Amino acid sequence: MAIVKEYNRPVADAGRIDRVQTLIETDVATNVLNYGVTTLVNTTDDSAFFVIDLPVQGIRKTVIVDMESTGLVTLISPTTLITFLGSTGNAVVFTTGATPKSVELVGISATQWAVSSQSTGVTLAGSTRVAGELIT
Repeated sequence: MAIVKEYNRPVADAGRIDRVQTLIETDVATNVLNYGVTTLVNTTDDSAFFVIDLPVQGIRKTVIVDMESTGLVTLISPTTLITFLGSTGNAVVFTTGATPKSVELVGISATQWAVSSQSTGVTLAGSTRVAGELIT
């Protein structure tokens, strides 16, 4: 299994081990895992789009945007049919700044993520972009 520019470190927390994934703005061909912890980094002034895998019922996901990010970071679902509970949108938008931003997700079905917590600077939105489109 080839993994490009992806760093994996297990993190132990009260007997639980989460997979840790780090993606940078050029890793658009690598999906954000639907479990564990993912840090997204965008060091360009342009917007970066990352696609999250389909939700799995009961599985938790933490997404963190690194404080070194300077451009807008958007997490999108693979299709517009996969949404975030409380929104008809299929995207989570992170503003960037001096502090890291984060969102905690829980898969509540095969077509919907629930947001269990989010930091300031994180909003739910609709996106016309879906997986498979050329994202630049």
